[in-house]
Amino acid sequence: MDIKPSNYFVKSDGTVKLGDFGMALSQTQIPNLRDDDVEGDSIYMAPELLRSGISKVEKITYKADIFSLGASLLELASGMNLPQNGMAWQKLREGDIKFSPSANRSE
Repeated sequence: MDIKPSNYFVKSDGTVKLGDFGMALSQTQIPNLRDDDVEGDSIYMAPELLRSGISKVEKITYKADIFSLGASLLELASGMNLPQNGMAWQKLREGDIKFSPSANRSE
């Protein structure tokens, strides 16, 4: 529940590892979550993690991590700063965001 670029670690051989599992949960722990248990960086957080109510807890799956991974990769590939809130933030969660790859990115 906390996949973001600052939690990626690059080894000297170029291998990328994911770290910081302080918020990691097993699928069996999800039914025991309360609304105030869901934390993370809202820039990369999936829409279902931000909804209130018990139905939110029932809908949390690995797909939330896939959203966070995709948002991270979008930021890394495009060079754009992802929105922290507002209309652009909402559009990102709806899949309605326009971008062009950064001309400044490395090959």
